[in-house]
Amino acid sequence: MVLFLTLGWAATAAAFDYPFVTFSTQGGVAHTVAAEELVITFAGGKMIAHSAQGDLKLELQALEKMCFTTEQSGVSGVKSGSGAVRVYSMQGVEMGTYSSQNEAVSRLPQGLYIVKHDDGSTLKLAVR
Repeated sequence: MVLFLTLGWAATAAAFDYPFVTFSTQGGVAHTVAAEELVITFAGGKMIAHSAQGDLKLELQALEKMCFTTEQSGVSGVKSGSGAVRVYSMQGVEMGTYSSQNEAVSRLPQGLYIVKHDDGSTLKLAVR
């Protein structure tokens, strides 16, 4: 009984050591949100992660994994697949304009890219 309580306490204490949760989607895109007061819900085929930073909505079919982390990824609170995007190579060469980030991921060869959304947000994208 003591061992069970000790293991339960250790697992709970370990989760508090991680201030962020990272969600990885197909195509290698990582979205990070603050773990504190994070509420995750599922509706209409989407996962909604609500935090003080705002809402992150991801299609369930695109979600590959979720993990706690001590570091925030370069992508935070990006709405995956929303609106047209322009994609650039890491050398600054424009690779094309796509109707969504998901379309870009499906059409681009493996590599690292810079993605600029219509709303002005920019992120680094790894296509695997």
